[in-house]
Amino acid sequence: MTKPYPTDFDIVWCAKDKKDAVAVFLTAGQGPFPEEIADTDWVALESNLLSLPITTEARLIVTVPRPEGYAEFAIRGLYVYDWRDAHRSHAEESSLYECVAVPTIPIGSSAVREKLPYLENVSFEDSLNLPPDIFGPSK
Repeated sequence: MTKPYPTDFDIVWCAKDKKDAVAVFLTAGQGPFPEEIADTDWVALESNLLSLPITTEARLIVTVPRPEGYAEFAIRGLYVYDWRDAHRSHAEESSLYECVAVPTIPIGSSAVREKLPYLENVSFEDSLNLPPDIFGPSK
């Protein structure tokens, strides 16, 4: 049974691209995510990601008051995307995950396969596209 959408809870999910780079997506309690991962233990997933070794430096793409959350993922080799519409007026919404931080040296999916077994089934085409089957209020 699929859990209800975790409204107002900023969950983290991951996907890989065609080049095998791994990205973290932050929902801000509103962004969609693939149905395949709806039953994921979100707290454990975030803990698993933050337990990855620090392997690189982070480059922030946006200016925000508290960038540490983005940088914590990027220094582990993960690209970071955020559902920034949660902080915008309806007229300013992009309806897209936006890249907010990048690693200097990205990791491939083999580095996280043990911590993210579902990753083989979840991918994204490029920085602006989502997987075709998404779950959530922005669907």
